[in-house]
Amino acid sequence: MRVPLHVLYWNDCTVLKLAIAIKKSQQFSDLPILADALEEAGYTDQFMLKDLRTNPRGSRYFLGRILKPGWWPGQVTPHAHFGIEQRGRWIYLNGEKIY
Repeated sequence: MRVPLHVLYWNDCTVLKLAIAIKKSQQFSDLPILADALEEAGYTDQFMLKDLRTNPRGSRYFLGRILKPGWWPGQVTPHAHFGIEQRGRWIYLNGEKIY
């Protein structure tokens, strides 16, 4: 299940900002905080939320699902504003490959 755009835009893009901060700092122990923000924004995928809360090391896959701008072909997303772009199958943050 992809993360809906309204969730990413919620509260001045809080979910996307948290995901970027966690990825940049490599503080995967903060993924439960991201799960709380997702839930407050109206995200309902209980499998993803539970995994973010209980399996921080293994749930980095879900972090990629939030950061990947290619999930919304043809739609304007908030990713470009934060320096996220996709080149082929790779995701870059301000020119640095992150996925």
